[in-house]
Amino acid sequence: MKTFLALAVSAAIVSSPVFAHSSDSDCDVNLDGNLRYDKGLLEVETDDGTVFSIDKSHKLYVDGNAYTLNAKQQRAVSDYYQNISDAIPMTVNIATEGLQLASSAVSEVFAELLGDDDIVRDFDELFTELSDEINTRFYDSEGGYRVDTREFNDDDWMSSTWEDRFEERVESLVEQSIGRILISVGQELVWEGGDIDAFANKMERFGENIEDKVEHQAEALEDKAEELCHVLRKADKAENELQSQISQLASLNVLDID
Repeated sequence: MKTFLALAVSAAIVSSPVFAHSSDSDCDVNLDGNLRYDKGLLEVETDDGTVFSIDKSHKLYVDGNAYTLNAKQQRAVSDYYQNISDAIPMTVNIATEGLQLASSAVSEVFAELLGDDDIVRDFDELFTELSDEINTRFYDSEGGYRVDTREFNDDDWMSSTWEDRFEERVESLVEQSIGRILISVGQELVWEGGDIDAFANKMERFGENIEDKVEHQAEALEDKAEELCHVLRKADKAENELQSQISQLASLNVLDID
């Protein structure tokens, strides 16, 4: 699922295969246009410049003008608003939980290899930085959810910016610390009497322990990701209904789900 949650679940691939699980119900969600949600007001700008908004009472405005709806149109507006409103906190919560899980797994891997080392503290700082950025970007001053996709660098549902940054940072930290990692591996081999098989078995057991620790949580995240896909598909269905039922929204196709 190529969404904001990619920030977390892909991050730990470097440390545990449990994060590589996939599901037939995963979905790729891309945005065509801009979406903004703040203090309960949902605002969408389509590629042709049409701007429509839906407030907390599910009233529709097109280019600033209130739109009178029939019952069928109102259902579509309400469904669209409700599913987008549900998807935002679901996405942010999945990303936050995934980040915490990745932080624990990655830190434990490098702590096992290097002990109390600078690279472990560097990773801790990276996770703290990303967590702070999530809080800054997706929560308002009152603790409510806010989203503005114009702040993102790509067209994913929430953005894979964090995923790219994490992977780049992991590569950089590993490159910087390769000497220390090799020394640590060498020391481990000495302690094992130079027996490479014994060392390999030890690291395999360690990897299995990491997987056992995170597997249940990773599966829970996967279930939540599937639920999020379901909600976004319902939003996409409501969007199609808005497009077909309201002439001013004929160009509406913000959600693109594969």
